[in-house]
Amino acid sequence: MKNMKELVDKLIAEGISAESITILSPYKRENSVVSEIEGIKIRDYKPQIEDSITFSTIQAYKGLENTVIIMTDVESFDHEQLMYVGLSRARSGLFILESNEARKEYLNIQRRRFFEDGYKA
Repeated sequence: MKNMKELVDKLIAEGISAESITILSPYKRENSVVSEIEGIKIRDYKPQIEDSITFSTIQAYKGLENTVIIMTDVESFDHEQLMYVGLSRARSGLFILESNEARKEYLNIQRRRFFEDGYKA
């Protein structure tokens, strides 16, 4: 997963500490792209972890937060409650790694909302 590694390397280079970064996925680690990442120390989330990036499912991270959240494996924005939980966990930075289909879906949602709010071309 080149994009994830590049993003994490960039965040660390910018001075973000590893423990300030959490990766969230709607899937368990073994079914997530996180299982394919090499060269980055990523541990499953536990409150006492202080020396590495953490990983959790979105569902298990409800009620928690971190400075930077990277949401990955986003294939659809259909599950509004799940997306809300994931999107609202970041204190400072939120990054979403989504499929091309999810990106198109997101853009269509934005277009609908833009025009429903009364924008006149």
